[in-house]
Amino acid sequence: MFQGWLLVAFAMPLAIGPAAEAGDSGSHSDLATSARGIDFRLQVMPLLAEHCLLCHGPDEQAGGLRLDRPDSLLEAVHPGDAEASELLERLTTSDPDLRMPAEAPPLDEAAIAVIRRWIDEGAELPENSGHWAFAPLRRPRLPQVETSPWALGAIDLFVLDRLQQRDLHPNRSADRATLIRRLSLDLLGLPPEPGEIDRFLADREPGAYRRLVDRMLASPHYGERWGQRWLDVARYGDTDGYDFDRVRPAWPYREWVIDAYNRDLPFDQFVTQQLAGDLLPDATDGQRIATGFIRNSPVPQYRFDAMVDRVATTGTAFLGLSLECAQCHNHKFDPVTQEEFYSLMAVFNQADDKTIKVRSPISGELTDALVVAQREEPIPTYIAIGGSFLDPGPAVNAGTLSELHPPPVSDSFDRLDLARWLTDEKNPLAARVAVNRHWEVFFGRGLVSSSEDLGTRTDRPSHPELLDWLSVEFQQSGWSTKHLHRLIVTSATYRQTSDRTPEQQRADPPNIWLGRGARFRIEAESVRDVALVAAAALDRRLGGPSVFPQQPPGISENRHRGGMQWTISEGVDRYRRGLYTFWKRAALYPSLAIFDAPRREDSCPRRGRSNSPLQALVTLNDPAFVEAAVMLGERMFASEATGGGPGDWIEFGFRLCTSRYPEPAERDRLLSFFDIQRQRFADEPRAARQLLAFGNASSDGNVPSARSRLTDADRGAVEDADRVTDLADRAACAMVANVLLSLDETISRP
Repeated sequence: MFQGWLLVAFAMPLAIGPAAEAGDSGSHSDLATSARGIDFRLQVMPLLAEHCLLCHGPDEQAGGLRLDRPDSLLEAVHPGDAEASELLERLTTSDPDLRMPAEAPPLDEAAIAVIRRWIDEGAELPENSGHWAFAPLRRPRLPQVETSPWALGAIDLFVLDRLQQRDLHPNRSADRATLIRRLSLDLLGLPPEPGEIDRFLADREPGAYRRLVDRMLASPHYGERWGQRWLDVARYGDTDGYDFDRVRPAWPYREWVIDAYNRDLPFDQFVTQQLAGDLLPDATDGQRIATGFIRNSPVPQYRFDAMVDRVATTGTAFLGLSLECAQCHNHKFDPVTQEEFYSLMAVFNQADDKTIKVRSPISGELTDALVVAQREEPIPTYIAIGGSFLDPGPAVNAGTLSELHPPPVSDSFDRLDLARWLTDEKNPLAARVAVNRHWEVFFGRGLVSSSEDLGTRTDRPSHPELLDWLSVEFQQSGWSTKHLHRLIVTSATYRQTSDRTPEQQRADPPNIWLGRGARFRIEAESVRDVALVAAAALDRRLGGPSVFPQQPPGISENRHRGGMQWTISEGVDRYRRGLYTFWKRAALYPSLAIFDAPRREDSCPRRGRSNSPLQALVTLNDPAFVEAAVMLGERMFASEATGGGPGDWIEFGFRLCTSRYPEPAERDRLLSFFDIQRQRFADEPRAARQLLAFGNASSDGNVPSARSRLTDADRGAVEDADRVTDLADRAACAMVANVLLSLDETISRP
């Protein structure tokens, strides 16, 4: 039994969620006055953890009192009579020498009221940890809701049930142009071209939307978009990290991930191959490459640190638990002992790092790949006292966590056994963690807001029955990610407009109850991808080694960050997707860093999403974006789809960037800006030529010009118009394009 088991649910925030239904604000006073009674795990535990456990917990027991254990806690209370309980007396006394917490402000009246009522109601304690995430997975019944034509399936019934409980109503469906842009950015990470939008708008046959979904799920770019998300979790990088940060041949693993998503590799196999592909019978090259997941760890000075990283990443990636907290001592809040941490380390300690020559899964190139291979002779693993390998304690056997479900019986528990234990249907965490992270991508926040951690210090899910229903569905579908995505994007919940009414703003500002669609900025890699698509410049080839787009000098060359020469890629490699940009951990590509991409020195399941002036400076001034603006301007000026006037050019460019036509006021403002710029360039033709020549060629002349990216017909139109009088129009188009690529709507998912 995990010692101090009450800790597994201590310190949980009083979150807005199902547990706080009596008072959605989550305040102590709301909870204290609820007619439902006090929930010890949700309302009392956080108070004790925050105010009492420092002196009366696992590390220190002042006065012999330990409040993280049920027997000791009950010695301090008199169930049914709060006024006769020493715990309440110590919290409320006016004697400064006796009042608790010592040397700290007293608890507020609302917190005292919660504890008093809990004791008066009988001071009931949970029989076990009681944490929702550790409970077995069972498919909940669909809720009975008031009749509504809005709901299209199970997801909508669960969402509508929560909305109706709060007298809220869902939004109508977004228009078709918005839906195809949202769907394309979510499933492919790329915006739709005008022709794609027009075909969808013209398809009035039943099932048009579902056919659109199926086409996108079948696209090879689906694997790129979802592989990009997994690379954060897997802490993928093209360099070793730390001070030396040397280049490593990691990209074959990236290809394997893209290919796995495109093939809809079942998630249980996705896990197994990454942890133990080399241990599968007759392992293929691809299955060996998959173990690059383990090798993605930064290269530390000592092997011990790499093993710590691999245990921690496994906990984050597949269990949603912060296992690294148990490196030095038993986990203070989750049911993970220090011995179990090192038992997991023993699993990884039996593998050696290797570099092998294999064919990459997509490009077929024969190249080096970083993998692992099981040792022929096992080596012992010891508990590190205080987390220091310099102070070894008892030896441990390979194993897992006892709290979740028993591991398979094995004399030599290895990585394959671990993978099968993780994906066993008895493990309640693997499916919940995966489903919650996928949900977060589509709605901007997970059903559990902390998608990186489903441990006991986190919020409860906003829709627990929906999370469990989807998790069981995920398992029973054969762990099909595409099936899960199809369910989500065909729901009425997903298709809602993101418009926000005053009522919704008052009742649910963060959209926890999903009464509207979600609008948020796209991810760092996609910001430049969107610009390149609008400019007709994106090179859509899949796979291959990492590339080096334009970057200011002095970043990667910095010797304090493992200096290396950043040689700008030539030809079309310069216009690859952001997914393929060389990922230097110690000096991340600047625009990626500014748009919140992680350095990937650790597993990062959830990126931050900031809004800063530096981001606007990137889209307006970064050489890669200025070059894209010049190319987009040429496309606007030359396209046969326009009528040849400034208003037509602006409408076409606006649609390329936002997937819609501009409103009259938007068109007028852009026309006014165009006129100002045209006059400026008419007065300064040299400035027009300099702008239009921007990025047209590298020093060796091998980078294709903006004009060469156009179709033959469009290029001919530009060349015919290559007169001084037309330079001003073309340069003004480039300046308008620069503005369009910087619009919030251009880099947002609607």
